[in-house]
Amino acid sequence: MMYPHDGTDEPMVFFLIESKASGQDKADLKRTLHDTNFSSEFTSVEECKEWMLREQGKKDLGTMEENLIYVADERSAKDGTLAAFVYSDEPIMLGPNEDQPMPPEAHTWYEFRVKYQDAMAIQNHYIAGEPGDAWPILFGPRDKITDKNGVLDAKKLQQLVDDGDAEE
Repeated sequence: MMYPHDGTDEPMVFFLIESKASGQDKADLKRTLHDTNFSSEFTSVEECKEWMLREQGKKDLGTMEENLIYVADERSAKDGTLAAFVYSDEPIMLGPNEDQPMPPEAHTWYEFRVKYQDAMAIQNHYIAGEPGDAWPILFGPRDKITDKNGVLDAKKLQQLVDDGDAEE
């Protein structure tokens, strides 16, 4: 499992988590693999999600971006994509009449498949971007932003945001 980390002493990076430890020992947080053998204590995506919700608010992990994780799974090894999971705690109301909840459902995980090269761009749209710009596109119908394999296309997302298509 990987999560974005926005530490004050380092540029934006992702940490690789292979242990269920709470991160009290920074040795549990890795940026690179030292060899091709990788093992993890996590046995399911559900365990990753539970860990994220439990650990994200702890100060010992630094400034963890809340409600967003990336999981490298079997498919990742085959096609270079990651499973991205975004948790909606409580939606915010968007739209001209503030009647459009985004993300649509509270207490729900939303899954995206992204190219690993696009993970930072997706993270920027979700965390750093203006919710009214990208969220209606990210959490709306995905046919405009995914390819035939269901992989989110960051360039298409950026183009739609630039064109102001979030209101459609």
